[in-house]
Amino acid sequence: LTINTTIAWLIATTYAFFMNKLVVFRSKDLHAKTLLIEGGEFFGARLFSWALETAGLNLMCKVLGFEAMTFAFVVTNGAATVFQIPLTGFAFSKLCMLVITTVSNYIFSKFVIFRKKAKPEADKEVAE
Repeated sequence: LTINTTIAWLIATTYAFFMNKLVVFRSKDLHAKTLLIEGGEFFGARLFSWALETAGLNLMCKVLGFEAMTFAFVVTNGAATVFQIPLTGFAFSKLCMLVITTVSNYIFSKFVIFRKKAKPEADKEVAE
């Protein structure tokens, strides 16, 4: 990785963390301890999804041989082809891995990083 790519990834991931935290999952706890824990989990999940994508692309392109293939998405109206989008094997593999990593990132964010934490018993009594 180049320095510029690393800096861009850090900025983009930091932005994604705060957008996911505040807008998508509405996690309003901004205490330093919570930010460090959630931030660490978020960056860890993004590193995992990067590794998943890299491994998946290698599997699909190198092991399964998709790189040498051509794929096409075809839309028809029943009688004729409306349009057709040709894809290289790499582009098809990248598209597949994009879907997998997006779902993976959502699952980690929703059910691990920004999950609703149960309030401790002492907090529940005060609230009542």
